[in-house]
Amino acid sequence: MRIAVRLDRLRLMRWHLILIDALRQQGHVVGAEMRDGAGPLPVSLRALLKFEALRFRLPDSRLSARADPSALGTSASELGRDPDLTIDLTRSFLLETSQERVLRPLYDGSPGDDVLIYALLMGQAPVLAVEDSCDDRIWPIGHPAIEQPRRMAISLDQTVSRLVQGLLRIVSDIAAGRQAPTVAPQPARPIAEYRSSSAVTEFTGRVIAQKFSRLRDRATGETPRWRVAWRMTDTGAPTEPELQIRDFHLLSDDGQRFFADPFVLERDGLFHVFIEELPHDSGVGLISHFTISETGDATVPRPVLQTETHLSYPFVFEHDGETWMMPESSMSGGLDLYRCTRFPDAWTHKARLLEGRFHDATLFAHEGRLWIAAATDVLQSSTWDALSFFYADTLLGPWTPHAGNPVLVDARLARPAGPLWRSGGDLFRPAQDCSDGYGSKLSLRKILHLTPTEFAEETVGTLRFNPEARISGPHTISHAGRLEIIDLFARNRDLTNAQHPHTRG
Repeated sequence: MRIAVRLDRLRLMRWHLILIDALRQQGHVVGAEMRDGAGPLPVSLRALLKFEALRFRLPDSRLSARADPSALGTSASELGRDPDLTIDLTRSFLLETSQERVLRPLYDGSPGDDVLIYALLMGQAPVLAVEDSCDDRIWPIGHPAIEQPRRMAISLDQTVSRLVQGLLRIVSDIAAGRQAPTVAPQPARPIAEYRSSSAVTEFTGRVIAQKFSRLRDRATGETPRWRVAWRMTDTGAPTEPELQIRDFHLLSDDGQRFFADPFVLERDGLFHVFIEELPHDSGVGLISHFTISETGDATVPRPVLQTETHLSYPFVFEHDGETWMMPESSMSGGLDLYRCTRFPDAWTHKARLLEGRFHDATLFAHEGRLWIAAATDVLQSSTWDALSFFYADTLLGPWTPHAGNPVLVDARLARPAGPLWRSGGDLFRPAQDCSDGYGSKLSLRKILHLTPTEFAEETVGTLRFNPEARISGPHTISHAGRLEIIDLFARNRDLTNAQHPHTRG
């Protein structure tokens, strides 16, 4: 197709160049149509972005970096005749069309990058969609995550990464003759709401307040950290939406490391738990193991698997009479499978199942196939907000990506949070809800339909601690027999107050 991309000359960023280059790599003839109507970003915002780039030593390759118009290459006037498709990335609130088909991004239902910027300054990632002038339809993209809402440049990088990915998919769908789903547009905020200059002031105030909070935590030794906790239940699956920390046992630690990502197997009358251990002195994760008895007594964790790169999320499972582990090792560039040669402390690398960066990969069987669900990232996006599936007939593969990958972009619902389980014939998937920060709570999802080309699921509940307890989590959850084990993020004083509320104050 011949595609024109409309851009504001004074608001050109590197992500615009990345999008145009990727469209050309798809085989399209792409030209840039520069507009001079919009002024530059507000002075206060430009100063903030420049300060962050210097303070945090951000690379020039970041997607939010300013770009030179001379790098655009072909102009829209050189396309020869009217384009088949126009992508309007200007600040304009009016959808300008003639005979061609026009796509325009929407942020929380409103067009224009002022809306995007305002949402990020207020610490919220906007819901992304694309307006299509063909039959006034909407292409949904999703709800991206922003991992560091107090860093504007990084938040912008992560959000536009998902926008680029979504636009590329939409263009491919259009080229293949597919039509946008009929989705009712979200109500647009009034234009007068977007006041970037005042929002920069509010943003800066929140950054300063957070900095003082961190300094206070360090001075008092009350920095929050990850902990592992468990309880005995009779249900074998989460039932109540709100957890009470007083119902759980906490895994002891020496304060020189944190423990997270628990997975459990029941064997020989003991619950065997595999966890991520992250020593503060090395900063490199490894896999450790401990046991819990039926009475709730736990042993001291001991390392069982360590490599040169960071390991976490030790997904342990039994298959074909053997015990396997599929830990996260995204920093190594792939997803590796280990076979247990002596339980629980001897593991041999068996195969690399997938090449690429995969986060919290979780294996399950469904309708005659093996599946891996994993969080995936693209460009400079977050790792918290996109779900992808892969399927195979045997454990060693070959593994094939789902046709719709990523099947979901949503910070509330995407990233895996532990093993799937079946109840009453239905398949349930725990997902991390990162909308209020990493591992803030869980969404419980029921898979309605899953094939190599289709996917549908729905939220059937949430799992969290009482907000007044100031405990984040659960972040992952695992079951075996009567044992339910989770991880959480909290300060010691908040755990104490929540366990003994009558002593508070």
